[in-house]
Amino acid sequence: LESDYRITQQTGRLTVLGRGEKYRIRLQAVSGSLPYDGSTHRLEGFEATAFTADGQSYHVDGVTAEAEGLHAGTYTLAPTGAVRVLDAAGNDVTAQFTVETEPGTLTILRRDVTLESASVSAEYSGDPLTSDMVYVRGDGFAEGEGAAYDVAGSQTVAGSSENSFTYTLLEG
Repeated sequence: LESDYRITQQTGRLTVLGRGEKYRIRLQAVSGSLPYDGSTHRLEGFEATAFTADGQSYHVDGVTAEAEGLHAGTYTLAPTGAVRVLDAAGNDVTAQFTVETEPGTLTILRRDVTLESASVSAEYSGDPLTSDMVYVRGDGFAEGEGAAYDVAGSQTVAGSSENSFTYTLLEG
């Protein structure tokens, strides 16, 4: 059969043209908040790294966002690294996308603490009336932390006065 034909094989070309207008994706770092508890907290990652465009699945890698904090305040999870967009087969298709990265935040909230010296009463005896009791109300102190108190209030004669005090915070 081959002697009856002179076959010339020519290979065609498959060309995928780049998109005139790139797909736009937004990569948002996660955010979270929690109360101060005396320990270091860490938050990392993105709300999503997988997405769909025109019915095709893609995912992003090569970029990270993380923050670490100990004390009350706001810490930024700033995306860092070289963003890479991969299709479902693992092909790098980053050139077809415009990727916007948005930072997230780790917020460590202050604890609300109220310190209140005791209110006491007694019948007149000629001796000074004092109380060195201080109550901690609200969220209280984080475990292992607290305060030392110097209560100065005193009342000897009939009447009343403030049970004043000062405090010094103690680190855990």
